[in-house]
Amino acid sequence: MTLRAEMVRLRKVLHQLNPGAVPESRPYRLPLDLVPDSGQVLNCLQRGAHRIALEIYRGAVLPRSEAPGIAELRNRVSSLLREAVLTDGSAESLLRYAELPEARDDVEIRIAALKLLPPRSPKRAAVVADLERLEAELSA
Repeated sequence: MTLRAEMVRLRKVLHQLNPGAVPESRPYRLPLDLVPDSGQVLNCLQRGAHRIALEIYRGAVLPRSEAPGIAELRNRVSSLLREAVLTDGSAESLLRYAELPEARDDVEIRIAALKLLPPRSPKRAAVVADLERLEAELSA
């Protein structure tokens, strides 16, 4: 009975968003192939398109989930994105990544951005301020 009630709710919501996505019954199944944004990010990273991956990335995958498979996926997506940006990213990509909640305390990202920023860039001051903040927090 609970599954049936949830399917009714799901059908109502999907019908408003995309009538072609309303689940079929007997057996229950979605008529469309779904690719979650985490899958899109991983596909972009495999193609070397880290800028597009960074645009698609909406943050940690199901951040409150403690399910082992979800935690593994979350860590994989996050670490591969970080590594791609560190390895091949421009200063702009690094700064954009630094804005993510998971990169709030990432010193290595900020140092890499600082190395790539032109000496007279007005963005340098913000990066230096972030590094000073992090140093103060670590020494406290």
